[in-house]
Amino acid sequence: MQSENLSDTRFEKIGKKYFHFLEEIQALKDGGVAYFVGFAILILLLVPALVLELVILLISGKDMGWFPSSEYVDRKRYLNSDDVQSSTVLRELGKPYQQEAPITEGDIFLDKYENQSVDELIDLQNTHRIDSIVLAFEYALDVRRSNGEELNDEELVILAIEGLEEEVSNGGFSQFFYNSTVEYAPIIVASLQNIGCHEMANLAQRAIDILAVDSLDPDTIRNRMAADDDMLEQALGELDDIYYKSDEVPGYALFEYIKNNRESIKLE
Repeated sequence: MQSENLSDTRFEKIGKKYFHFLEEIQALKDGGVAYFVGFAILILLLVPALVLELVILLISGKDMGWFPSSEYVDRKRYLNSDDVQSSTVLRELGKPYQQEAPITEGDIFLDKYENQSVDELIDLQNTHRIDSIVLAFEYALDVRRSNGEELNDEELVILAIEGLEEEVSNGGFSQFFYNSTVEYAPIIVASLQNIGCHEMANLAQRAIDILAVDSLDPDTIRNRMAADDDMLEQALGELDDIYYKSDEVPGYALFEYIKNNRESIKLE
């Protein structure tokens, strides 16, 4: 069966049904008395169906082509900001944690990295949210890398996982491959496997397979993504839907990985 065009979303289908409904009413007006009978029948049959479909659409998820994606916010600028007013930014950027947390965490958002050590950040688990602690690790490692330092494999795993979470949660696998995070494409599958997210690892491998490139060199992938291929975008979009519904939470798994590899991680 041929796939539908990306623009032909369920919301648009509902709109098409509604306008068709209006056309039917206009046609019935020309029939005189039959208009009233026909109008009543249409109201009884079609309107409840449209309302039901709208309700199902609202419940079924955000990525149906209706709701706009949240504006991308620079995580590193956010962590270094002195005027953070709330803890909503990371929730907008990261994948929503809809399932119950598998490990204990606090409810305070760590809104700024202040040169804490690895152990000091880990010790914040009982008072602070784990997603914000992992974000602090990402920021510190990114600063080291921007200063020309070479990171080891364990540290690169942290950047790769956080990069995937940021980009896919904000704009799908396409955004992960479009942006600078494409540099982690060669290690993202192994990184997900290393933290125990095997379902996500399989999903990332499927995304790479869809690219159908001979090399995972960043420039090769960027050229593939620049081809304006609707079929490619649609195929990656289908993986996005699976990603959003997954029971795996890379943020929690990554935090456990950090704790188990704390001796190999350097923040300053």
